Amino acid sequence: MFYNFYKSLITGKTARSIPGLVVLLGVIAIELFFYLATHIHDIYKDRYICYLNITLWTILLFNISKNKKTFICCLCCNIMLTLICLVHTAFIWGNGNGFNFENIMHLCDIPSILEFMKFSPHYLWQIPLSTFIFAILSSISSYSLFIMYYPRPKKRIATKVLGYICVAMMLCFMFKIFYPLHDIANIYKVIKTAKKHRDLDRDTYLDHGVKVTEKNDEDICASAGKNLVFIILESTELTYLDDSKFPGLLPNLKKFTKQCQTFNNMVMAPNASITFGAMFSMITGSVLTHEHLTFGMNSHVKNHVGSRMSSFPKILNKAGYYQYFAVGHSGHFAGTENFLKQHRYDETWFGIDRSKRESSWEFAVRDSAVFQKGWEFFQRAAATGKPFNISLLTTDAHGPDGFYDPSEPAYNHPKGQKLNIYNAMFASDHALGKFLKRIQSHPAYGKTCIVIVSDHLAHHYTKTIDILCTEKERRMLFLIHNSTISQHRQNILAKTFDIAPTILDAMGVKHDYIFPLGESLYKETTPKRLCSSAKQDTAISIYTKLKSTPVVHLKNGIKLSYQPYPHIKIGELAVAISTGFISDKLQKGDIFILPVHWSKTVRNPELKYCSTLEEFKRARKEHHSYIFIAAITPDIAKLLNYSGNKKFILGIQLKKEKIYKYSNSPELLNISPNEIKSIL
Repeated sequence: MFYNFYKSLITGKTARSIPGLVVLLGVIAIELFFYLATHIHDIYKDRYICYLNITLWTILLFNISKNKKTFICCLCCNIMLTLICLVHTAFIWGNGNGFNFENIMHLCDIPSILEFMKFSPHYLWQIPLSTFIFAILSSISSYSLFIMYYPRPKKRIATKVLGYICVAMMLCFMFKIFYPLHDIANIYKVIKTAKKHRDLDRDTYLDHGVKVTEKNDEDICASAGKNLVFIILESTELTYLDDSKFPGLLPNLKKFTKQCQTFNNMVMAPNASITFGAMFSMITGSVLTHEHLTFGMNSHVKNHVGSRMSSFPKILNKAGYYQYFAVGHSGHFAGTENFLKQHRYDETWFGIDRSKRESSWEFAVRDSAVFQKGWEFFQRAAATGKPFNISLLTTDAHGPDGFYDPSEPAYNHPKGQKLNIYNAMFASDHALGKFLKRIQSHPAYGKTCIVIVSDHLAHHYTKTIDILCTEKERRMLFLIHNSTISQHRQNILAKTFDIAPTILDAMGVKHDYIFPLGESLYKETTPKRLCSSAKQDTAISIYTKLKSTPVVHLKNGIKLSYQPYPHIKIGELAVAISTGFISDKLQKGDIFILPVHWSKTVRNPELKYCSTLEEFKRARKEHHSYIFIAAITPDIAKLLNYSGNKKFILGIQLKKEKIYKYSNSPELLNISPNEIKSIL
C-alpha cells in the first residue's frame, strides 16, 4: 500500500503541486506531537533526530532506483534508526546517559528490566508507537522533498557522486559526533564487560584492582579487639617532621613517632586530596565517586550511594564498639555529621553550634578544644569497660596560613620567620602531646591502639608550600602505636584507602568484610589496586552503584525522622533534609519538595529546598507528582487551605490525588503503605 502510494505520487500530476505542503504538514505534525504528547514527549525529546532522518533519507532516495525492495529497505532502516534514537533518548531522560556502560549493564539484567516494565507498563506501547509515528512522518517528509526535485537532473552520475558524498559525510557525522550511533560502535564489547560487572565476576574486577563481595554491610560478622584512638591531623604530611626544614615545629609528634610503627610511603587516593574525600577513603577503604556528590568534592554525599557497603566504623559497630567523633568545625560542612552517623558513630561533637547553620570550616574552635573533648570521651568510654573508638579531626593546620589563638603556645622559629601557620601547628602539637600523655597514664592505655594519620598533603596555596616542595617524594603521615602485630613493612607503597583494613588488623579485630580497594599493610598486597585508571574508575563506580539503595516504590510508605540524621525515609531509602550543603532539622518557614517519577518511584533522591513560597508554587507546577515537608507558617497554611494549629506537615501529591499529614512533632509524621496504596 505504501509503495503504491509512493509510486503514484512520483508519477502522478499531483507530484508538482503538493510535496512542499506535505513537507510543511509533516514538520507541523512532528512539532505538534512534541507539544501535545506527555510521557512520549519525555521519552523522545530530541526532535532534531527526526529532521536528521528526513535529510538522510531524502538524499538516499534521490540516488537509488525506484523499486519496491529499495523502498521497503529504506523504510525498515528508517524505523531501525528511529528506534535506536528513541531508546537512546529514553536513557538520556532516565539518568542523563545514553548507551553507556551503566545502561548497557542494566539491559543485561533481565529481572531489572521486568521490574521496570512492571512499574512502567506504558513503555510497552509508547516506544513502539513513537517509533512508528516518527518513522512514518520522517519517511513521508523525505519522499515529499524527493518529489519536489523529481525528475532528477540530466547529469545523473555527478549527482549520484555528490549524493553519496553527502551521505558518507552525514554517516561519518552520525557515528563520530552524533552520540546515539557513536555509542553503538562499541556496544558488543560493552555488553560483555557490563554483564561481568553486573554478575560481580571477581576476575574482571580484580583485573582493575577492585575486590568484590556479595555481602552487604548488615551481613558482616566481627569480633572486638583493642580500643581505638584515631587522630586525623589536618595537612600534616611527613615533611613537617624534618628538622632541617621545620626545626622543632612538631616536637611532641616527632617524639611519639619513635614509639610507633610508621608507614612512610602513603600517598593520596583518588578524590582524597581534600579533607572529606580523604576521610571517606580512609573510613570506607574505597574512594568517592562522582555519583556520591552533587555540587563538588565538599558538598553533601548522597547517602543512598554505596549505602550497602561497609566501613571500619560499621565493622566496629558490629563488634560491639561504642564510637565517638569530634571536630572543631561545623558538622554541616560537607555533610560530615550525616556521613558519620550513617557509618554508625554513636556520639558526635562539633565545635560550632548546629543551630547557626554554618557550613564553613573557617569558623571553628581550636584543636586544643578538640583534644580536650577527646580526653573527656576517653575517660567516659574507659569507665564503661566496653570497647570503644574515639576519632578526632583537627583543622588548625589548614592552608593558607592556619588558625591560631594568641593565648596558646607560639612557635619560636630559629630563622625568625613569622607565619601564622607555624604558630597554629605548634599549638596543635602541644595539645596533641598533652592528650597522648594523659592516655598513656590511664589504666586503659594498654588495651588501646593509637593511630595518627594526616588527611592529605598540604594544599598548593599553603604558605609553607615552597619548603614542602623541596622534598622529592612528599608522603602522608601514618603512625600506629600499641598494635597487636609486631612486624610491619615501613616503606610499602600504599594509598589512603589502605588505612581502614590496616587499622582493624592493628586492633586485632576479626571480620569477614572485603574492602573494595583497601588492603592491610601487614599482609601481602595487590599492586593493581594502586594503579588508578579509567577502567578502575568505571569498575569501582559500577560496584558502588550495585551496593546502593535500589530505586524504591512509594508503596513502601513515607515517614520523617531525625535519627541518625534528619531525613525522609521511603522504604530503604533515606533522603537527607538539607539546605544547600547544610543538613538540619526543620525550622519555621522551611519547605522541601521531592519529585516523584511517573512510575511512582523516587529516581533522584534529593530534596529541593524552596527558599520562598513563590519558589514552592513554581516547584508544584513543575512536578505533577511530589512529596513535600514543611514547617508551617500562616502563608503556607493559607496556600494549603489548612486552618489547624499543627506546626509541621508531610504531604504527597500524585497528580490529582493527595494525602496531607500534620503534627506538632516532625518525627510523628508518616504516611503508611496502605494510605499510599489508596491513591496509587
